[in-house]
Amino acid sequence: MGTTPAPSTSTRLSSADWPQDAAPQRLIERLFAILGQRYGARLADMWRGGDPSKPETVRQHLEGVKRQWALDLADLTPPEWQRGIAALRDRPYVPTSPEFRLLCRPRQHVSELLDYAVAQLHRRSTDGGDVWPDPTVYWAAQRVGGYEMRTLGRDVLVKRFAAALDAVRDEGNMPPVPPAMAALPAPGKAVTDKATGRAHLAAILAGRPGRSERSLSRAREALLPVADRPDAVAKLLPDSVLAYARGAAKGAQRSPRG
Repeated sequence: MGTTPAPSTSTRLSSADWPQDAAPQRLIERLFAILGQRYGARLADMWRGGDPSKPETVRQHLEGVKRQWALDLADLTPPEWQRGIAALRDRPYVPTSPEFRLLCRPRQHVSELLDYAVAQLHRRSTDGGDVWPDPTVYWAAQRVGGYEMRTLGRDVLVKRFAAALDAVRDEGNMPPVPPAMAALPAPGKAVTDKATGRAHLAAILAGRPGRSERSLSRAREALLPVADRPDAVAKLLPDSVLAYARGAAKGAQRSPRG
């Protein structure tokens, strides 16, 4: 079955003149070609501009429309472009640029991203196994706040998360997602022997200025049992503290007690 030719929407705008912070020109040209084929004359009627008796002004007007769409849609991802173009099949009217953005990022899509973010934040706080294919989702969740992501009502949270997504995308230049930090053990779950605990406390106290000789002597006594242990306990202590403890031990050996 033959297809009725759509009105031409091509222009002579060169790639060199295309805005650097806009969606690629090829995507906009493809989109307008699809709009022309799907909506026919209604596309030209919607963006009618310029002097019909002067084709150059009409062309310039259409160039401006395409530039504006390119700027408005600059942050869309390839899957979002595909979602928006596919949604045109069920839309009887030519969409405006904001309406096409909603087709690309419907409320349902934001809700799915929110669910993904909540799940990954939970994994991040438990086993550190979170995965963020799109850093935008992570930084949007951080902008909303970890506590709010867990406690806000659904309707409010969707709005807050959608606004955060837009804000993060507008800022651009997103840093990569930082690695998860090891969480502190739950109360009562950490096991440390007394010698190790005393050594850690002594290491802290030994580094504080203004300690009395009696206090430093107690710190040395606590450090001595672990100063020469070749296990992870000794490795956790600063070298300066270990040297301090070993030096004190040697001094004690050289000075017999009376």
